[in-house]
Amino acid sequence: MKRIKTVVNILMTLLLMVVMAYHYTGPMWHEITGTAMFVLFIVHNALNYRWYKSLAKGRYNAARVFMLVTNCLLIADILLLMLSGISMSFYVFKFLPDSVSIPSARSIHLIASYAGFLLISFHIGLHIRGVFGKICNKIKLFSEKQKGLGFIRVLFVLSVAAACFYGVYALKERNFWGYISGSSMFAFFDYEELPLWFFLDYAAIMFLFVMSAFLLQKLFAIGLKTIAGNAVRNITEHKMRYSVISGILVLVAVLFAIFGVSYIRRHFQPVNVDRAEATRTERIDMKGKKGIIVYFTRVGNTAFADDVDAVSSASLMTDGANLVGNSELLSEMLANATGYPVYAIKTKDKYSSSYSGTVSEAGQEFRGERSVELENDVPELLEYDTVILVYPLWWWTLPMPVQKFLTENKLEGKTLYSLVTHGGSGFGSAIQNTAKFTAAKVSPDALAVYDDEVTAALPKVKSWLEKIAADNG
Repeated sequence: MKRIKTVVNILMTLLLMVVMAYHYTGPMWHEITGTAMFVLFIVHNALNYRWYKSLAKGRYNAARVFMLVTNCLLIADILLLMLSGISMSFYVFKFLPDSVSIPSARSIHLIASYAGFLLISFHIGLHIRGVFGKICNKIKLFSEKQKGLGFIRVLFVLSVAAACFYGVYALKERNFWGYISGSSMFAFFDYEELPLWFFLDYAAIMFLFVMSAFLLQKLFAIGLKTIAGNAVRNITEHKMRYSVISGILVLVAVLFAIFGVSYIRRHFQPVNVDRAEATRTERIDMKGKKGIIVYFTRVGNTAFADDVDAVSSASLMTDGANLVGNSELLSEMLANATGYPVYAIKTKDKYSSSYSGTVSEAGQEFRGERSVELENDVPELLEYDTVILVYPLWWWTLPMPVQKFLTENKLEGKTLYSLVTHGGSGFGSAIQNTAKFTAAKVSPDALAVYDDEVTAALPKVKSWLEKIAADNG
């Protein structure tokens, strides 16, 4: 019986990963694997029928209540998933009449999918204590009598910490909270993404919640005071060098998880975008405000080689035929939502094809070692009362061409809104510096979009515009 339970649990975990990879499997296999997982869910519950029998017995402490709540939420979530999935089925359950359709089934299914992934991960964590303990006991990892395992313990702690911090990073990158909260009602997939990155991210998120549940259960079982006492005793009893090495390695792991993985993915994985799909949106009523969108991006301002691709920079992507800049794509989203015309800032001298070369040249501009001249004529701005400025953060502030545009054009009486793309520095000092270069009213209500999120930024851009429209009204 125990072996059957183990096989069922492993199969469910593997199928969970496959079910989440909708953009790789396609709708038919998504339905098939989802149905298979629900069947295994029923088998899993049948094999664990004793848990249901024990519900009315014994005393309920904090740990038991915690497990009960988690299990009940998970059961409700799985049922919602299956009912909403059946309602939308085109393959497995197509024989059912249309009368079984559920209003808002797609929204329910999307929310329940991402919430279910986290709940299942949490559920695994609550039941992994025995397995984890057996592994540690077998290799005597934390045995007081076992000598010479100091470095292995350091590596173990390092690995767990690195995986958890990477899980936090992946949780944000995959927009889990946006889907669970309902603020993002469409799942955005990168169909050109390497499967390795997708499954690595989801495995890290699962590991994060497994470990969170495991540690919370220990907290309920042992108590915070006991855990803190054991930690202090372990630090004082072990040699200082192991503590120092552990601290340094954990810090390195944290920094790599936060910055290193992001850098690798941004600079060494091509970014492909369905331009029309990424920018398609309904019109937003801007309350009679006439505006123009002004953007600056590397595409059109850089001497790219013929064979350059989106790997060359975090600020580039390809739509299959052409290079597209981050600011350019965001400007298309803004234009489709507002109906405002778009103007691109173009420079006479072009920047280097390499990202590092552009960074160096931008630094020269800020130090006055390289001049900036704009080559294209600016449209008549008198008729506009609103200017939306879109640009990447360069050296933690506005790029020099953007500064040049502001100083060379009279924007008195206009309201200036800023949309800034960045690689982790947010607005930097850009917003407070903007007022130095223009007489326009610089709105503090700016929007920062992380480079990796540009292709899926439409919901965030729309929310920002709706807030601007509400303020105008």
